Amino acid sequence: MSAKSSLGGNVSISTVRLTPQPGDHGVPLMCKAFSPNLSGSVLQDQVTLTVHFVPVATISVSGTDDEDTVAEGGSITFTCHLQANPPVYNITWFHNGRALKRRRNRLGVGIGGLRLGQSGNATLRLAKVGADMRGLYTCVGSNLEGDGQSNALNLNVKCEY
Repeated sequence: MSAKSSLGGNVSISTVRLTPQPGDHGVPLMCKAFSPNLSGSVLQDQVTLTVHFVPVATISVSGTDDEDTVAEGGSITFTCHLQANPPVYNITWFHNGRALKRRRNRLGVGIGGLRLGQSGNATLRLAKVGADMRGLYTCVGSNLEGDGQSNALNLNVKCEY
């Protein structure tokens, strides 16, 4: 953020330059002016910042005691936490860099629970986990500003044999 002021006669102009971050969305920005020569001469105005940004995505996991390990035949749920403005219109889950389909497949992958909007969660539930399901899982949220990829979680599968 930088500020600049100029004085000229009875007029004072202040300019503020800032580089907004996603966390600034919805934050009020206030300008207040007063004259030390005039008692009670405070003038102020306020605007609420509207910040457009690529989705911010992070993954968490549930359904297992060990965050990154599941027993063969067990199940695990990944949750993609999304913040975005404008709203997210699509989410894609990836396993080892390959997009997963939005339907049940032979691996027992179900994708659902997405609430589209400025913030929300999308879930990926893996059932009947097999050794071929180990590896890196990520999610990508898309909006009109672009695509935001999450951190990667590495799933280990503990085999029974």
